[in-house]
Amino acid sequence: ARPRTLIVDPPPGAAAALAERAPGATLFAFDEATRRRAEVPVNAGAVLPPGPFDATLVFQPKGTRRRDLLLAWAPQVLAPGGLLAVVGHNKEGIQGTRKRLGPHASQSGHHAKLLTATREPTPRPPDPLEGWWTRYTHPEGFDVAGLPGVFSEDRPDPGSLALLAAIGDEAEGAVLDLGA
Repeated sequence: ARPRTLIVDPPPGAAAALAERAPGATLFAFDEATRRRAEVPVNAGAVLPPGPFDATLVFQPKGTRRRDLLLAWAPQVLAPGGLLAVVGHNKEGIQGTRKRLGPHASQSGHHAKLLTATREPTPRPPDPLEGWWTRYTHPEGFDVAGLPGVFSEDRPDPGSLALLAAIGDEAEGAVLDLGA
């Protein structure tokens, strides 16, 4: 049987080549823009697909909180003895990942590193996002929540503020700003 492979956050222009080299792999992106730019179908969402996967290849995300989130989530979707691989550019924090990964093998080339480690699955919590939210109360009194690596996760950006001004005081309930 072909190994089940998960590829997380493939770089722009690489999804088709990755899909060709790993037929049947599940490609996943955390943001809609990555999904739309891909030349082949890529799943998108806020939480990794359930698995189990025999191997998970993660492209080093920008930001340490997103990296830590992925390193916590990846073992939750692996089959027993699954392979976790992380690839990243030397200037984008792969050294920090190397320290966080624990025992691993490393290969270098073209200013990048590939880190591989065998992992046992960890239990998937009922709410895999719990503990990862950045929450704050806006000066106008409403609560805001964001996830690591999401644009403007810890403060509203000018576009969101313009959206709020346009909605005015008439809005009730939850509002989801999709960042269009």
